[in-house]
Amino acid sequence: MSSGPRPDSAVRQSGWATDSHLVSELHPLHCFDGEVTSVASGSTAYTERSWMPVVTGTVDAGEGDGVFVCLARLSGEATAQPLDADVLVMCGARIRIAWPEGDVQHVVLGKDNVTVTGTATTEAGTGR
Repeated sequence: MSSGPRPDSAVRQSGWATDSHLVSELHPLHCFDGEVTSVASGSTAYTERSWMPVVTGTVDAGEGDGVFVCLARLSGEATAQPLDADVLVMCGARIRIAWPEGDVQHVVLGKDNVTVTGTATTEAGTGR
């Protein structure tokens, strides 16, 4: 979220730079207008060649809130479950997330804040 972005400002979100051993994914949810692309990102501490997903957008003149949202996932293997399978975007700025463990959270994107309700179980080693 940014405060007072100028109309026509470019927005760019990138995922993790990975090689063929890891999978980095992005899925735009709110205000991004571009498709997810994959760009070469050079070397990392683990590999000489890597790629990362990138999604772009532009702040619309009427939008003004500067809230852009995307899902991001880094995993050790490609999964059959699509990244957005358990996420429902409602009315543009309301997001419902159903975690695989069964917990449900609701996210409301306001002009000046983000509100999260519901609880998610934090499991050791999962990064959540």
